Amino acid sequence: MKTVLLALRFLRRILSVRDYARLIALLFILGFHWIQAQVIETEPLLALALPMEEKENRVVLTQAILINKDIIPLGATLRVLYVMPQIGDNEVRNEIIKKQQENSYSRVPTKYTKEESALVIASKKLALETRWTTTQLFKLKLANQNTSDLRLVYQENSESQIQEVPLNFLHGLFLGEKSGKVTVLAVEKGSPAAYGSFIKGDGIIQIGSQKLEGTLSQFLTVYHEEKTKAEASPSRELLFQLLPEKQESPVTRSIKVALSLKSNLLDY
Repeated sequence: MKTVLLALRFLRRILSVRDYARLIALLFILGFHWIQAQVIETEPLLALALPMEEKENRVVLTQAILINKDIIPLGATLRVLYVMPQIGDNEVRNEIIKKQQENSYSRVPTKYTKEESALVIASKKLALETRWTTTQLFKLKLANQNTSDLRLVYQENSESQIQEVPLNFLHGLFLGEKSGKVTVLAVEKGSPAAYGSFIKGDGIIQIGSQKLEGTLSQFLTVYHEEKTKAEASPSRELLFQLLPEKQESPVTRSIKVALSLKSNLLDY
């Protein structure tokens, strides 16, 4: 990261504002396509780590989970997983949607009432009109479609709107909330959390100097406060107190907080 920032700083000095802007745009596009090509690999497998059960012809969460800084509550219905089609010509986009339809494991139609633009409807309509009826089918779909930019569509309850969230994890930590404890459900391979030796079953009891009460909501509040402190420290280390599964004594683990590329670019 530091090398990249130094290179961009040098290029900013020798290029015109227009050429530099074009370079940043090109790097963004290349980075976007590289991210889309990546595969989500976790330990244990994400399909096995998701806490879910079958209930009244639906697949629902058995505990609240944290995905991409969004808390999906206990009892939420897991509707579908899909990859957002890229904006391109209609023929290509329609073919992508057709393939997703052919590969879908469930055809349980529901009423689609959310008003969206024509492009959004074209890319999400299939996902919003299907849901799984068994956990096994959900796991099969997740195991066979685990690329980046994967979206999880869910519904908190029968009266709430359908929502979606990108399948991303804070520093590679897939977290759940159960029995008054924030617990690691899975760790993304190659992530800061993996390098920090976090494993499935670790209970997070403290971040930095603040103890946790065991809710994902409080976890997010404390996490953001302590992350801000870590970013300002020379070591940029975010410290966690963990209680490993089947152990009585807590251990300390750390995650290196990355520099913000956006904030550094604005400085140049």
